[in-house]
Amino acid sequence: MKKIQLSILLLFSIGIINTSIAQGIIDQAKPTKEYDKAILSKYESYKRLTNVNSDKRYDMSTSINDNYSWYFDRLDDNQGRKYGVARKDGEVILPALFERNYGSGNKIVMFMSGNYGMFNLNTLQWDIPIIYSSLSESNGLYIAKRMNSYGVIDSDNQIILDFNWSSINPISGIENYVIIGNNSSPALYGIYSLVERNFIVPCKYQSIQTEYGQIAFRVKYNDQYNIIDLSDSIRFKTWYDEIVNISSSNNYVVKKDNLYGIINGYEEVLVPIEYLEISSSPYSDGSFLAKNKNSKYGFMTVKGEVTMPFEYDKLTNRYNDNFTSLKNGKCGLVRVNSGVPQEIQTCDFDEINNKRNIIITKKGDKYGILDKYGKEVIAPKYENIDLLNADSYQNNQLIIAKENGRYLVINEMGKITDETPYVDIAKIPNRKNSYSSSFNYIKVKEERGKYKIMDKTGRSLTKSRFDEILNEDENMFLVMENSKMGIYYLMNNKLIVDCKYDQIIYNGSVYIGINGNKFDFFEVNGGKVEVL
Repeated sequence: MKKIQLSILLLFSIGIINTSIAQGIIDQAKPTKEYDKAILSKYESYKRLTNVNSDKRYDMSTSINDNYSWYFDRLDDNQGRKYGVARKDGEVILPALFERNYGSGNKIVMFMSGNYGMFNLNTLQWDIPIIYSSLSESNGLYIAKRMNSYGVIDSDNQIILDFNWSSINPISGIENYVIIGNNSSPALYGIYSLVERNFIVPCKYQSIQTEYGQIAFRVKYNDQYNIIDLSDSIRFKTWYDEIVNISSSNNYVVKKDNLYGIINGYEEVLVPIEYLEISSSPYSDGSFLAKNKNSKYGFMTVKGEVTMPFEYDKLTNRYNDNFTSLKNGKCGLVRVNSGVPQEIQTCDFDEINNKRNIIITKKGDKYGILDKYGKEVIAPKYENIDLLNADSYQNNQLIIAKENGRYLVINEMGKITDETPYVDIAKIPNRKNSYSSSFNYIKVKEERGKYKIMDKTGRSLTKSRFDEILNEDENMFLVMENSKMGIYYLMNNKLIVDCKYDQIIYNGSVYIGINGNKFDFFEVNGGKVEVL
């Protein structure tokens, strides 16, 4: 324990010295012996350590295999923590200088200071030295990067492919083949056999991408696309501006001369290449969204059968399988993935704002609500409607409606949860997630200028008493009364820290109450306050 305390003290001293340097107080000072000792103490400890269990400064972590585990230095913070390797009985094999990485059996890839190598726990030797800036295993071989170039080595660090390439990527499902980029500018790509040690597709393509579920590749050559196999034979006679495989089928959406169509793997035309747009994937009934040569939107199958007439000026999708439709300047809704596409709201609205579970409508200068199935919940009658948790995946949506310059709280069924018209309604930020849109409570302000707390269902939890509610954490609220700050605990409906401070700050471990140059320190847990 004394060792830990001494080390903490020394590390704290380093922090003070570094802070002083930053402030220019000891800009010209030379490091003291104590400073040098503090820096070196960590590494001296590594050298002396022979068993993790003999020093409380260290602790065992997760297992590597049946015989070995990671261990770490307790003095390291979580973000900068480094790991070493020890036997299960605590005997140290490698010092805690490494990032935790992956391994296979008794061979583990290690990472330290931007370099990778592979350590053999059977021989306690480095099979691959720590000299590579990246190292990834592929079917028993290793793609490595050295001096900004890639090569391939085996588990004994023998070179299989020289380090002369800008990129090397394994091909999923096809062992011992890699896609290689050469060092030209821009790079050109080919396919290399590690077994034959030869290029089976030369580096001549602008890009090569694996076609999912096929031993085939989408290639780009002179800004045109085609599909090739491992013998570099092209599938289509025509080179297209774009080729997109449709859901791992034998069909493709293609683009030629700025027009789209659909072909199969034998280049038979299924949908004429005459459309201005075609989506690359179908909906559950097999329908594709498309835009015809008359600039009208509709839906059709892979064989060109129309499943919804091409009569819309625009169809845009955001959430819940609903497309906002536009026809003659008016908006409606079209739903997909529930059988064939169907119109669930005719184009009668001036605006439709499609949220995750609620749809806001507008007619003239009034706003209303539809549910996600297109059923009208509130006819357009309010001056404005907003959702406090619009981007939430949760089902409950809290609707804020404005009427006569005041705000009402309405649930997703369209029912007013509180008849009181409020001057202001807003989220109460969570102290730990102040930059997130998530929240647990809202604050509402009455005419007399006082706030109260509501939950996300619109139920009032307190009386209106606060001048301001600043944030919340685990049911504790930082509040203001009479221009002073305090802490209110919802579970007992009491101020557990009186509103008597000009400021209250949380520094990551304790709260600090500030009045001028006077500071009070206190811990708060579960509604209990301990003054420090």
